[in-house]
Amino acid sequence: MKGRVQLREPRRRKHAQRAQRVAGLQLHEGFRCFAIDSLDPLSEHHPPVGAFRTVDVPPRTRASMGLGVRRRLGVADTVTLVNAVIGFSAAVVAYTDPGLAARLILLAAIADALDGILARFVGNTEVGPLLDSITDVVSFGATPALFIHGVALTTYGPIADADPMTLAIVVLLPSSFVVFSVVRTAFYTVYVGDDERRPGIQNTLAATILATAYLAGVAPVPVLLVGTVVLSALMVAPIPYPKLLARDALVLGVVQAATIVDPTTYQRLFPRVLLVAAVAYLVLAPRFYWGE
Repeated sequence: MKGRVQLREPRRRKHAQRAQRVAGLQLHEGFRCFAIDSLDPLSEHHPPVGAFRTVDVPPRTRASMGLGVRRRLGVADTVTLVNAVIGFSAAVVAYTDPGLAARLILLAAIADALDGILARFVGNTEVGPLLDSITDVVSFGATPALFIHGVALTTYGPIADADPMTLAIVVLLPSSFVVFSVVRTAFYTVYVGDDERRPGIQNTLAATILATAYLAGVAPVPVLLVGTVVLSALMVAPIPYPKLLARDALVLGVVQAATIVDPTTYQRLFPRVLLVAAVAYLVLAPRFYWGE
């Protein structure tokens, strides 16, 4: 008898594993699958045919079979994704129409503010903050860098004809913007909470300054390149910048919208007003502006 029990031990494990596999079929939703009413792992024989029955997997298991994108994305997340599309579009046209690229960067900044408002009033989703951070890197990190690179090429010529010094200027200086934007976004995601002091300028502000400086027609290409490096370093500078008050953000949003619609009217009035306001915030806000 002792020897018989030892012979049956592998069968116990085999049938137990088989029972788990059959039960696991019930996780495949949307299918009619076989289940076993009774399966004795001690049995030496396969279960009888009558022990099987068909079952319909309940709908509540469907979320476990996919990402559940439609269920998990909110209204604010949709605006965030639109922001990413705008940022990508700006990068596409940066080499053929820098003026349009600059206006699209400003439009992406408005979309970025809008998704924050919607998240506050409609509600945020669990994935919303991560989507916002990734989109910031696209629209206010990579795209402004490509925009400055495209503007630089209009002055220094194609890369194929550039000497090493010019190549370093038109490639390395704009790339500093995307590098520091990525670093800032990553460090904010890991180390900085919403209720903590927020050091460094927002990459949205840095991108806005570069775009409006170009649209205002007051910054030649060398100044834009130097400004790109300075703004890049300020993204990670240990200087706290407060958030804008709602009324101030609304006023600047109106000026920004006017800049997007017609940046050349009244001798480029709107981009110049927006540039002065953005630079004033950059210089004065850490000490003289309390914000929210």
